[in-house]
Amino acid sequence: MTERRSSHDWSETPLTRQETSQILWSAYGISYLKDLTAGWRHHVVPSAHGRYPLKIWMANSTGVYVYDYWSHRIYLKIDGDKRVEIAEAAGENWMASAPTMLIVVWNSSRLERQDWAYTEAGFVIQNVHLESIAWGLAADWAKV
Repeated sequence: MTERRSSHDWSETPLTRQETSQILWSAYGISYLKDLTAGWRHHVVPSAHGRYPLKIWMANSTGVYVYDYWSHRIYLKIDGDKRVEIAEAAGENWMASAPTMLIVVWNSSRLERQDWAYTEAGFVIQNVHLESIAWGLAADWAKV
């Protein structure tokens, strides 16, 4: 796949509602696949022992949101543009110019092994990159 590229050269135009929806779903949304023994639905990324210990937060020019994958909705947690503060806290100032940031947060109480959480976060990043390509968007990631 030669189209996947990391870039800090993105548009200042905010993502559309559809682009935001697709990117969030690709990050940690619920799949149509159902576990036949347990009866619950899987996410679009695999998880060790079905723990799904991650939370996806999103920041844009209007605020900071948490993604609820069960209802496929975002909920405002902090009003106002906090991208500069997030970028400074991460030590990655280039992030501040991104129209949308996704923050992958590990809930360590849901998963004992940190290496599994890193693997799952990698799956999330890969899906976001692939979905970004599909929409003609640029994406990059930073480890904090």
